[in-house]
Amino acid sequence: MQQGTPCVGGTRIPVETIARLVYGPGGSVQLATGSYPHLTRQQVLVACWYVGMYGTAVWSRRRWRAWAAGHADAMWAGRWNEVPDPPNGDNVQLALGSRS
Repeated sequence: MQQGTPCVGGTRIPVETIARLVYGPGGSVQLATGSYPHLTRQQVLVACWYVGMYGTAVWSRRRWRAWAAGHADAMWAGRWNEVPDPPNGDNVQLALGSRS
């Protein structure tokens, strides 16, 4: 925790910061690990899982709720290769349809 904000374990990086890197347009787990090279894919996925399950003060959990719930068992069993990356904003736009 950093001033009441949930952070990635062992760091002072807020989970919301990671969520924004993954969810934003063009975002990905690779972008997050590239921006913070000391983070592992597992740490990024757990940060996204936390946001999906609990949300944060300004981040809605609706974006990743289904992804987080559907892959929690594999994460906690350590089967990381079975856990797909969470959907980013581009995937959500494609799923919802675009108005352009």
